Amino acid sequence: MVISWCCYALQTVFAARAAESVQHTVRLRSFGHLLRLGLPWHEKHVDSRLTRMTVDVDSLARFLQNGLAGAATSIVTMVAIAAAMFWLDPILALTALSAVPVVVLATWIYRHLSSPAYAQARLEIGKVNSTLQEKVSGLRVVQSHGQQEQEAARLRALSDKFRATRVRAQKYLAVYFPFLTFCTEAAYAAVLLVGASRVAEGEMTAGVLAAFFLLLGQFYGPVQQLSGIVDSWQQATASGKHINELLAEEGAENVAPSSAAPASGALHLEALTFRYPESQQPALDNLSLTIPEGTVVAVVGRSGAGKSTLIKLLAGLYSPTSGQIRVGKQVIDAASLTDYRRQTGLVSQDVALFSSDIAENIRYVRPASSDTEVETAARQAGLFETVQHLPQGFRTPVSNGGASLSAGQRQLIALARAQLAQAHVLLLDEATARLDRTTEERLMTSLTEVSHKEKRTTLIVAHRLTTRSSLRSHCRGR
Repeated sequence: MVISWCCYALQTVFAARAAESVQHTVRLRSFGHLLRLGLPWHEKHVDSRLTRMTVDVDSLARFLQNGLAGAATSIVTMVAIAAAMFWLDPILALTALSAVPVVVLATWIYRHLSSPAYAQARLEIGKVNSTLQEKVSGLRVVQSHGQQEQEAARLRALSDKFRATRVRAQKYLAVYFPFLTFCTEAAYAAVLLVGASRVAEGEMTAGVLAAFFLLLGQFYGPVQQLSGIVDSWQQATASGKHINELLAEEGAENVAPSSAAPASGALHLEALTFRYPESQQPALDNLSLTIPEGTVVAVVGRSGAGKSTLIKLLAGLYSPTSGQIRVGKQVIDAASLTDYRRQTGLVSQDVALFSSDIAENIRYVRPASSDTEVETAARQAGLFETVQHLPQGFRTPVSNGGASLSAGQRQLIALARAQLAQAHVLLLDEATARLDRTTEERLMTSLTEVSHKEKRTTLIVAHRLTTRSSLRSHCRGR
């Protein structure tokens, strides 16, 4: 008993350690690959990213921890007991094992029928997770428009599809396991029938028959245990397939910076054309433009004119369908994209802040920056005075994307972060939309002064007249 307990304890520890190591490695590889995939892929696969990073990885780890070690133990036990039965009596051993081919066939049929259901369940839970994330993030809009019941109904419909798919898989399981029990009982009956006949004829002793019954119980116990692992293996297989599909996705970018000198000079757009994959009409068509170094330009135009698309192209988030972007003599391509992004600052209307404090959020682009540099960037963005009125100043905690801060404060933090980056190209996509007029005018004056002084090229997408009127250069969309 002591030896058995020690072996079980060691098996549990080693299985848990192996499972946690695999889970750790797979999660890091998946997350790293997700970070390197381009923006178009993320916009296309919004509903599956969270599932692949959580449900799929956890399902794979659970199988490795609970199923794989048990499967190995069951197989070794079955082989040892089968050898013992053949050593006692080959004829009775063949009788006892006659149900094994039937069990194998039943397992194959079960796998064939249930695999599509498990794969579909993975897709459905991805939609459920995506909807939950989307609606919780937009809870303010949902509540302000009184859409709580409607959104609950939408989630209920998606959850019902997931439940129906899982129930379909469980129906196959409900037939599979009772059939295995039937096969086990049939094997017992066959051994009893053949064994009793042979004992009556004097070909074997009653003791050997009794030993066979003991061995038979120990053989089909692991068979049923192994069959039970099939269910978790099916789920782990579906999860592993999804993870492999993610890791096999092409389009991962090289994020390692090169040793090349930073590009400088005017920003050139040469016959730039971009078309979204689902669209027949180009968002930008044969656009050529030269923006001198140190210039502040307002990009204006009606909604849908391609202003935000232009900003994403200039930020290196999209690749042009045709044409090219140059900074001085440096063409921005796959080889130079990482270096170019490090010279580019992007601030959009939807600000992303991370759980830390205000200073660390500003310092995100340059972690080694001093407090003085952070304060200077805050002054350039018009944030310094606002921070001084907060009880904890730059150490004010930021959590839940900055939910405790006003929309204007969040935008100013993002602008300060862009200033600290000391980018050669600064891109503002409606980044001042939530600022009051006085703060915006102060910011525009500061941006213009810093751009001229540091030879920084700045493009500002603006709808408000106050923003346009404060700038001399304009680039008008179609």
